[in-house]
Parts: sequence; C-alpha cells; structure tokens
Amino acid sequence: MSLVAPFVVGLLCAAAGSDGHTPGTFAFPYRGLKVNGPMTPGGDVASVDGKPRAEIVAGRWVVYMADQDSDGVVELYRFAQRDRSVRKLNGPLVAGGDVREFQVSPDGMRVVYRADQDADEQLELYSVPVSGGIAVRLNGPMVANGDVHADVDYAISSDSQRVVYRSDELTDGEFALFSVPIGGGTPAQLSPASGVPSAGFQITADATRVVFEIGLTEVWTVPIGGGSPVLLTPGASEVDTVIVTPDSARVVYHTRDQLVPSLQPGAVYSVPIDGGTTVQVLDSLLDEEALTLSIAPDSSRLVFVRSNHVYTVAPGGGPLTLIVNPFWQLWGAPRITPDSQHVVFIDGVGLRNRWAFSTSIDVPTRVRLSDMDNVEDIALSPDSGSVACTYEGLDWALTCTSITSEFPAFLGRGGAVVDFDFAWDSRKVVILGSRTGPIQELYSVSLDGEDVQPLSPPSVAGGDVTGFVVGGGPLVLYRADQDTDNVFELYLIHLPLVHYPPVGD
Repeated sequence: MSLVAPFVVGLLCAAAGSDGHTPGTFAFPYRGLKVNGPMTPGGDVASVDGKPRAEIVAGRWVVYMADQDSDGVVELYRFAQRDRSVRKLNGPLVAGGDVREFQVSPDGMRVVYRADQDADEQLELYSVPVSGGIAVRLNGPMVANGDVHADVDYAISSDSQRVVYRSDELTDGEFALFSVPIGGGTPAQLSPASGVPSAGFQITADATRVVFEIGLTEVWTVPIGGGSPVLLTPGASEVDTVIVTPDSARVVYHTRDQLVPSLQPGAVYSVPIDGGTTVQVLDSLLDEEALTLSIAPDSSRLVFVRSNHVYTVAPGGGPLTLIVNPFWQLWGAPRITPDSQHVVFIDGVGLRNRWAFSTSIDVPTRVRLSDMDNVEDIALSPDSGSVACTYEGLDWALTCTSITSEFPAFLGRGGAVVDFDFAWDSRKVVILGSRTGPIQELYSVSLDGEDVQPLSPPSVAGGDVTGFVVGGGPLVLYRADQDTDNVFELYLIHLPLVHYPPVGD
C-alpha cells in the first residue's frame, strides 16, 4: 500500500507531462513513454529472450541495461519518473568491460551489479544508490583470474542491509562464501576453510542466516554477518532439493544414495535452521518425485507427489494428508497459491488430453479450471484468486478463471499469445501477442475477457514489441522498435485504474 502514493503522483505528472499532450487530451494509457536516453548507432536496450533487462523501482525509477552510449558496451542506467532524467549508474569501465546483470535492494534504495568494471573479464560486485552516486566495490581484492563467477553467486538480504556472494577472490578456482554491508565494507567469510560451497545459496527470509551446500553431501548454516558455520546434515549424506522454510525456522532436504547408516535413501528430513534434532518427515521419494517438493508460503505444509498422488505434511513432521487422487496422470509439479490456501495441478493423458484443477491445500475439493483438453501450463494471480491456462498447440488460446470456478473466460483468441502476466492488482492480464497480422503488440484484458485495451501505440513499419515486465504497481515496461525499425528501446505505460476510452471516442 505504501507504493500507491508515488504511483498516483506519477499518473498526475504524466497527465501534465512533456510528451505532447495537455491535461484533458492525454492518451492514457495508449502512449508509451520512452525511458532510455538517446541511442548510439547500433545500440539497444538489453534483453533476455526478448524481455527487457529492466526493473521498476518503488514506483519512482526505472533501472535498465543498454549499450546506449557505445555500441556493444552494456552499461547500467536509471530513469527518474519525476523529472524524466536518465543517469548512468555504473562507474567508468575498462576497455572491454561491461555490466552483466543487476539486483535492486528490497527497499529500493540501492542497486547491486556484476561487471568487469576495473579489469577486463574479472567480474566483481558493485553497489550504487538508485538515485545515482559513487559506485563502491563490494568484494575484497581479487587474485589473478578470481571473480564472482555467475548471477546465482550473489543475493541481497530481505532487510536490504547485506549482500552475500560467492567468489574465488582468495585463491583462483577455490570458491568461498562472503557477506558484506550493501554500502561497502570489509567482507566476512561465511563458509568453512575446508570445502568449496556450491553455486547457489539461500538467505533466510528474516535476513539472519545463510544456508549453503558443499558439494552434494553437506548442508551448512551460518549467521549472515559471520560466525561459526553449523553442519546440518549428518556425515557424508548425499542430499538435494534443499528448502529453507519461509518462516526461517527449518531446513528441509531430500537424501539420495545411502552413504551413512543413520539416513534412509530417498527420504525427506527436517532440521532447525541453527542446528538441532533432525526428524524424518517422509520415507522414500524417487528422485523425480523429490523435484515436486515445495512449501506453502506460510510454512504450514510441504506439498509433494508420490506414486502419482499429491500429499501434504507439516515441515516438522506428522501425518500425511492425501489431497489429489488423479483421474489419470499428473503433469509437472503442483503449484501452491501465494495465500497458501489452494494447490493447482494438471491431470490428464497424452499430449492433448490434459486439464487444470484446483483443490484446497487441507481437504480434497477438486474443481476443474479448463474446458479445453490440452492444457500446457498454468499461472497464478498475485492475489491467489485466479488461474490462467495456456494450451498445447494453440498459441492463440489463453483462458482465466477463479480458483474455485469451472467457467473459464477466453482472454486470447484469434492471433498468437506470445507472453502474458497478471497486472499488479490481479484484475487484468497483460498480454504480448499478435491479434491481427504478424506484428506483436501489448494489450490488457479484464479477467472476464470483455474489456480489451491496447497498451503499446502503433510502431513504425516493421516495428513491434519484443517483451515486457510488469511492475509492483500500475506500471509496465516494454521493449520495442517503436520509433525506429530495429532499434529496440524501453517504454513505460501506466495501466488504467478504470476504463479510459481512446482519445476522440
């Protein structure tokens, strides 16, 4: 709710803004506001699979990556909605250097990015205020060939105070885990001196501890600011599917081969986050069944598939509850709604005989969510009230229904649905697709499929939208060659809070 005021201010400013419209004639929301600065010849906004490498921050800024100033040199920029200014965030780059990716702190105050800023091909971590300022290096001095190797090797704590990262800054090829204040300081080593932590780690939701693996055999926990690491798994147990409960209380893991007598192969165990008595939660799960193991956001239940049935169990152990006895065959892992109240799953036979269903997480209450028989994937709305379905072999088909309703509405029909996402308030769906002809455009659809509104304005000949990102409020970013064919830039749209007819209607 704290984001509403900045968004409303943004809407009012846009209505009286400098994009050629005066109050009363503003084409809300049909005109995209260009976010990036002038592009050098050959420059584009960076993307992954067409989606812009960009993020809306606190309803006030847009952070994005582009080779805006020098073709082939990707850098980090910030657009301010208040005055529509663009500012480069990264420090000066060495020849051959560029920014690889970035993360924004949960409080929206700082941006952490990975780049070979000071030495070509030596990837390090930097932190800078989102409003602009001096970028500080977070990692310690690097040995020759040392770096922060990948995007999974760093994360920001939920309280926005610290950055945890994995690097071989002390000895080339020997990675260790470190923690450092987000504004800079002396890194503290978190991992034990013996053993190399695996790529990927988890920070507890309360920002107090870090859970990490060493090889395939050990799971450790350590205070986020440094301290004595605690081994959570006994002996040389081979483990996978490590889950930290959202309430930061426990670690759940699945064992594979029987390497120590105290563990049953294929079983699931649970242990307090800071060490203590390990309890067996489940007996044998096959490896592919373990991949379905997930936990409700409120930490109340583990959800998993065993022998083509869906069960739940408390993460600390207890009796199993059968919630899905399928008619045919389960496809993929069940999905838990954000409010932890329902489980959505796909049940069917063959490639073109699959349906989506929902059930209560506590009591079997099967409801069919799709009326066509070839469901490919499902998506859940942020408010847990709606489920969208896509269909195998039907790129034009997208349906949406209430989590407890058997009457879906068509949101995409006639043309191709390339991508979609629920809007911030879960009352609309934003769709990237081609409704008429080959050109991809952006539009929003109400959940009943009745109110279809174009979002992206007409592009130049040959231009279309490649991808979009929905923000945490009524803002959407999209990447398109809207103004110049084959020059892909970044645009901002305010989703309508109510229906606004096109200007002239």
